[in-house]
Amino acid sequence: TALELGRLCGAAVVLGSATPRLETFFRAHRGDLELAGLPDRIAGRALPPIEVVDLREELRAGNRSPLSLALERAMEDCAAAGGQSILFLNRRGTATVIVCRSCGEALGCPNCSVALVLHQGRDRCDCHYCGASRPPPRECPACGSPAIRGLGMGTERLEREVHDRFPALRLLRMDRDTVQRRDTYFEIYDTFARGEADCLIGTQMVTKGWDLAGVRLVGIVNADTALHLPDYRSGEVTFSLLTQVAGRAGRGGEPARVILQTYSPGHYAVRHALGHDYLGFAREEIRIRKATGFPPYSRLCVCTCAHREDAEAERRARRAAEKLSATLTPGLGVDVLGPTPAFLHRLRGEYRWQITVRGASLEGALPHLPTERGWSIDVDPAL
Repeated sequence: TALELGRLCGAAVVLGSATPRLETFFRAHRGDLELAGLPDRIAGRALPPIEVVDLREELRAGNRSPLSLALERAMEDCAAAGGQSILFLNRRGTATVIVCRSCGEALGCPNCSVALVLHQGRDRCDCHYCGASRPPPRECPACGSPAIRGLGMGTERLEREVHDRFPALRLLRMDRDTVQRRDTYFEIYDTFARGEADCLIGTQMVTKGWDLAGVRLVGIVNADTALHLPDYRSGEVTFSLLTQVAGRAGRGGEPARVILQTYSPGHYAVRHALGHDYLGFAREEIRIRKATGFPPYSRLCVCTCAHREDAEAERRARRAAEKLSATLTPGLGVDVLGPTPAFLHRLRGEYRWQITVRGASLEGALPHLPTERGWSIDVDPAL
């Protein structure tokens, strides 16, 4: 990490972010790092107001479009005023899953325990983990029914929907499908910066470090994509993404708006993002972490056993967990949790089971972790 490089080289390290990681914030307030706050934008420019749209109300009103009525009107107003807009959706592709409406079967990856994602522009169904790819089926592989359809929303489909609704808008899209080379990233950025496009649709690639004076509207199409993941950092990741992408609006001093669409308007990460309130979010998140014993109040180490046979992966993980529990003395203050199936249980043809070691310090546990073939060790894992 940068801090470790600075320590080795004897150099000062400056960590700069509008949404620093909670562990960094915690260390700064504990006095381990010096905190230099920058509470205001340059030239005293105001942060854009964020308006929330409850997508449940949109559904009740019969709106099935990815764009709420408020976001549609905001895009119309922005275009009429000569401004640019950014639409943020942290999923790529046309449909996130292909489902048979007769038997309910979803088209899955042959190597991983995930659904294939439809990319209509390339006429392919892809796995975003192992790279497996196949043409879209004309009928259900399980029951033979032709009643199959794509569900969910990705940036490719959003681009098509926006074009259908606003055919006069000049659109750009930035995601891993359109940015295959580093040069392409800068080509898209420069085109938008020169004002040669009216609306940019993108994933998290568009959330940080962009200073574009022409952006007067940011639309967050679905704020919830990371919110309910089974990871203790899901709230932090969501808050950071929402706050960072909202900060792309109004940087030129002109009045700007942010429209945030969500199914969870009451979630604390969303509530604090609406007010650009990092300190409020950090305090609430730290209380949750303290109550649950997660970092920064502990350190984590995730040990993952992978094997072609699910039963064998589980057997090895259970044996390792029992050995760890017997070896690590209570005085070390270390908990051994699991084993449990990994969130992505099958990856590239191998089944994965995990053990989580948690404690204030991991120094006494590290020498006893499994090192046999098939194991991977992730100390202080990040989402």
